[in-house]
Amino acid sequence: MKNYLIIAILCLFTTVNFAQEIIWEKDYPKALRLAEQKNALILIFFTDGRESSIEENIKRNFLKSKNFKKSIRKSIIILHIDESTNSKNTNYNSRVISAYNPNKKFPSVKVILPRTRKSTSLLTTFNEKDIQSYISEINSIRK
Repeated sequence: MKNYLIIAILCLFTTVNFAQEIIWEKDYPKALRLAEQKNALILIFFTDGRESSIEENIKRNFLKSKNFKKSIRKSIIILHIDESTNSKNTNYNSRVISAYNPNKKFPSVKVILPRTRKSTSLLTTFNEKDIQSYISEINSIRK
């Protein structure tokens, strides 16, 4: 019984550590403010709701994966921009799409470092090779 308790406590601390490294947002101004305060990257996850199974797969197997969390060497805020959602942030979302995904490729991912305005290319293919290459590109924009 003690072993199970110890394992549960270790899992809890591990989960808390991962939760502190990656923050999910849907509000661009708030994500920008947080990124500037923490000197963090913003990963913009663009979706349009048309490929929901692919979008969910990207979330589960890329953005929420342990490999992604271990590979990123800096705090990161994931800003989920869903073009199909009409909300109070629709105007901001439209501007973010125009600035960082002008050809409206969905689903896709782009990372920016707000203080320097450095950014990665737009990731639109999510196979293992492209993801590993993209993680290297993310880590290189901070240099």
